[in-house]
Amino acid sequence: MVRLQPGLPRRKKKGEPLEGNEHEEKRPMQDKRLLMGIVLVIGIVVFILIYLWLYPPAPPGPGNMVTDSQVRQELERLKGVNAQPSRIDPADYPKAFGVYAKNGLVLEAVYFCSDVCPDYGAVYLIYQGVDNEECQDIGEKPVHDLAWGGYIGCEPRAS
Repeated sequence: MVRLQPGLPRRKKKGEPLEGNEHEEKRPMQDKRLLMGIVLVIGIVVFILIYLWLYPPAPPGPGNMVTDSQVRQELERLKGVNAQPSRIDPADYPKAFGVYAKNGLVLEAVYFCSDVCPDYGAVYLIYQGVDNEECQDIGEKPVHDLAWGGYIGCEPRAS
């Protein structure tokens, strides 16, 4: 007869009761958890895709085209706003106005003040991202700071 050494565990047969620190294999439960995790991730991805399909992100920048008459009206309105500079709230600016139909450039209303603020601050309707040289090249009106002469922006000449 073969004697087992006391330190080596004996293999249990299927169905035998377990002793104190022995553990049963939990493979089916791990498989269920893995499957639930995969189903959850797929569900979240499907939800995000449906959300993006129903609510697509807005395109960057303003999408409305503005005409010469709308630009003239806005320039006139801004003259009235600039008549009382103390009532201008700089936190309201910049504001996108629209895409000028004449040249396809984006117009925005910006607040500018450089010297005695807010007493001499003003709101200007200018092209977004147009520098002084480009402004002159496209035949529009460069706007400069009255106090220090710095370039503020390029104002449209509505015809």
